[in-house]
Amino acid sequence: MQDNPKKLIEYFRRCYQADSYDLSLNNILNLKSNRRLFLDERDYLGADELPRVPVSTTAGAKLLEQVDAYRKERRLIYGCLFICGNYALQSGLSAKRKLCAPLLYFPAKLHFDEDYFVEINPANIHVNLPVLRQLLKPDVESSITDSFPVLASPLSSTQLADVGRWLTHYTILENVEELGRWPNLSDKAAVESASKGAQLSLVSAGAVILADRSRGSRGVLHELQLLGRDKKLSPPLQALLGECHWETAQKACEPDMLPGLLSGAQERALENAARFPLSLVSGPPGTGKSFTIAAMVLDRVLHGESVLVVSKNQQALDVVRDKLRDEYGLTQGYVHREERGFIPSLKAHLDRLLKEGVEPPERKPAQVKRELKRAYRALRGLEKRFSKELGLARAVSVGRFAQWIARHAWSFFANRLSVKSLWQSQGAIGDCRRNFESLASQYLNTYRRDTLHRLLEKNRGTLSQFNQALRSRTSKVQAERFAQTDMRVVMQAFPIWLVEADELNEVLPLSPAMFDLVVFDEATQCDIASSLPALFRAERAVIVGDSKQLRHVSFLSRKRQQSIWQGVIKDAGVPPKLSYRDQSLLDLASDVIPTQQAIVMLDEHFRSHPELIAFSNHAFYSGRLKVMRARPKPLPDSALEFYQLPGRRRKMGETP
Repeated sequence: MQDNPKKLIEYFRRCYQADSYDLSLNNILNLKSNRRLFLDERDYLGADELPRVPVSTTAGAKLLEQVDAYRKERRLIYGCLFICGNYALQSGLSAKRKLCAPLLYFPAKLHFDEDYFVEINPANIHVNLPVLRQLLKPDVESSITDSFPVLASPLSSTQLADVGRWLTHYTILENVEELGRWPNLSDKAAVESASKGAQLSLVSAGAVILADRSRGSRGVLHELQLLGRDKKLSPPLQALLGECHWETAQKACEPDMLPGLLSGAQERALENAARFPLSLVSGPPGTGKSFTIAAMVLDRVLHGESVLVVSKNQQALDVVRDKLRDEYGLTQGYVHREERGFIPSLKAHLDRLLKEGVEPPERKPAQVKRELKRAYRALRGLEKRFSKELGLARAVSVGRFAQWIARHAWSFFANRLSVKSLWQSQGAIGDCRRNFESLASQYLNTYRRDTLHRLLEKNRGTLSQFNQALRSRTSKVQAERFAQTDMRVVMQAFPIWLVEADELNEVLPLSPAMFDLVVFDEATQCDIASSLPALFRAERAVIVGDSKQLRHVSFLSRKRQQSIWQGVIKDAGVPPKLSYRDQSLLDLASDVIPTQQAIVMLDEHFRSHPELIAFSNHAFYSGRLKVMRARPKPLPDSALEFYQLPGRRRKMGETP
């Protein structure tokens, strides 16, 4: 990619903002009076007649204090041309909704220069599309908002005449003559009076508003804004945005030391996670993606690293948690959302840890590890011996050599190659493997308990400081407390974080390479924009998903995406791989990774009945899947049953 990564971040930020209903702007009169400030006389800002306008000292001081305190939760804007009044909901209910919302708005800045001034970028015009969609006539599709007149700076009476015609044609708003009054402004009293009216009307007014951001998007947008400034990008973010010299790390990886069996593909995925700045793991449902993620997490933790697992889907994170806890036997060291929510769960966990402490393990981790290695060597010895016996059994059971053995040396081979002997060897291997897996789980938990005990002895104050940061009332105070906290200590105490992408900003500061590894689960459902802050927080990244699954849903029109691209990048067309609406994180990662070594496909399917997965295997995966539940003989009951249904099917597939 030849484009500046910072510009690409800004492009994705604006796409995400346009796609996610960033602000709550239905009725600004519901806001406290110190969060809205109406301007009088003339719209000098919207008409681009003055670069800034003064506001009263008292109101400006209170507003600036709130802007600083609520950096993530709220956003300062300048709104003009207010839609005011009451209208009946189109759901058929008799209830009415009250509106007092700007039709147009601009991001604003408030600063002190001997007095308080507000300024905007008049070229950065936003249309209040959520409100417009509420006011469309019943027979008009919501996609018609894509045809709203394109506005350019400075606003002019000609452009507003086009807006008036559009509003009259497509919305229930009838009185649009007030547009002709602009740029002259009505005062606050006129807006409040119009808001009490039984019908909707336009009021030519302007106001500085500290609007609430939607909870789901405000943190992502705030962090994307920070990334677009002067932050040095992390290696995986550089790789994704085309600013990376592809370098591999020489880090140890020991999949053999983990409880449970891994396939060759799964072991390669673990090795890639240790080596590459950006790697990809793909696989259909049922091929062990969650099991692989859990193994990857534990392997890195046992090498002293920290891991962040991110998904848009809480259920996916629950599955990874279950793998860590139930299949690998991990009892502590991970942070995960419980029923009451992620932050309450984390606060409760920290409180319990700080007040109750952790008992030191009965045995030293090094002692358990030595015993684990002895068990591993014993297991490998039994497996090699069994493999030789099995190979010899095959050799002496067929052909002329088998006939010679039967006549001249059977007494020598009989005891060694009997079915009973082979079953005994297999049983010994099973016992040895269970002992190895028990020791592996014991080592994991001994290692974690010893680490926590030592941290509480030496760095309890840091964990207490982090606990206080989580309890901050404003984003400003939280950011200040995060800045004073040594996050390396926090990562040692909790090396595994399982967090939804939208919650990440609420619990962790935006610090570069805070984690050694970030893993995205269900990455097909992750849009590119909201994934960037998590990638910034890690040294390496693994993208996990299935390219055949449904992608994230975007309501951003192609026209709007194209407009954003041209406004930021100053180029004609959006490259297909950078399409916000069409490309998932998995798609973009696949497009930019330069070597096939960094890509692994999990091809062993463990879940479905062979007859069920056979269709997908043939139609979508080119027959590459190995169905591990296949049997020499078919099951007596068929997995598929066909029923004839009455009715007709038309050419386009629909039924009458």
